[in-house]
Amino acid sequence: MSTHVNLVDMRIGSGIVSAPSTTLTVRGVMYTMPLPAHQINGSTVVFPAPEPDEETNSIRVRFDQWRIGRDVGPWRQLPLHCPDMAAAVKVAMEFESDPGISWDSSEEDLGAWAVAFVERDRARSGGDR
Repeated sequence: MSTHVNLVDMRIGSGIVSAPSTTLTVRGVMYTMPLPAHQINGSTVVFPAPEPDEETNSIRVRFDQWRIGRDVGPWRQLPLHCPDMAAAVKVAMEFESDPGISWDSSEEDLGAWAVAFVERDRARSGGDR
């Protein structure tokens, strides 16, 4: 059995068109390219980490490093790297369901929430992660 994940670079929602992008530099050249993402809820998305590779003069999409962000309004991102899409979705859903935090919170509060999430997740899994 195979799995199909649709990562899109543009999304049309109620009254908005979102086309998140990222800018990376490879060998002194800046490239702005679409950021493939999967919508979780509202403006919250998860996405594989793009990474410049100077040695091969390329940009790699890392499916072993997923991130969580907001794609509408000012781009925001949680300071977490997840090992796969399922883990990123778990973080995103917990973030979305927490009434004490939002994408409008300060960078410090987003960072504190991320640290607290990691601590809660470690406690739930017996501290071995």
